Amino acid sequence: MARLPLPEYRMFRLRSVIVVLALLFAGSYSAFSQSRPKEPISGPDEAAAMPTPEPEADTESDYRLRTGMNEFGVFVSGGPAMATFTGLLPSESRNRYLIQGGFRYGRILHVGETGAIEYMVEATPVNIAGGNVVAPDPSTPEVTEARTAYGFGVAPVGFRYIFRPRKKVKVFGALNLGMMIFNDPMPVPRSRRLNFTTEVEAGVMIWSRNNKAVTLGLKYNHISNAATAELNPGINTAIFYVGYSVFK
Repeated sequence: MARLPLPEYRMFRLRSVIVVLALLFAGSYSAFSQSRPKEPISGPDEAAAMPTPEPEADTESDYRLRTGMNEFGVFVSGGPAMATFTGLLPSESRNRYLIQGGFRYGRILHVGETGAIEYMVEATPVNIAGGNVVAPDPSTPEVTEARTAYGFGVAPVGFRYIFRPRKKVKVFGALNLGMMIFNDPMPVPRSRRLNFTTEVEAGVMIWSRNNKAVTLGLKYNHISNAATAELNPGINTAIFYVGYSVFK
């Protein structure tokens, strides 16, 4: 094999070195590119498919009653009078009803695992008693005149036992003792304008997470002058009520 002239031989070596360096560089770049993790490209479809954070689930602590809490509430109620368990004649209990509107203050005295005890005070500045007898005919059991009576009431002694004190929906039973005064003798003439009241009630409280509650319930309301007048027939009323309260 003939030897290349020196200038051409040097040029051949230079070209060989350049080719080898180029191949090495190409191989290194390819290996480096393959070793790098590929970052996902998020497009509109992928962004829409990404899961959104779920809202926080309700926990029992969001609806928990605590000892020392104060309740500030309002309520409206109403229902028909009943002729049973009273001294009223059927004609005297006809078309009777009682509508109330009032305020409530309560304080949680104790909270246990299964229930809570609350002390309550209620005031009812609105009491509308329809069908109050004002002029019976002494010679007949039929009523000759009845009209609406208006009054004011207060129940300074009340206790409520609340079941499920950590749940959103709470069930309760309550007892209230108080008095009412009307513009006419209640429920018949020769009774008194001032009467005493006893209420037994049961219902549910539906709480929100900011310590506010809607209350739905039934009351059995008894009005009597406790035999302090010539006549004391008494009157009973079945009352449905709805209320709204804030607990602090």
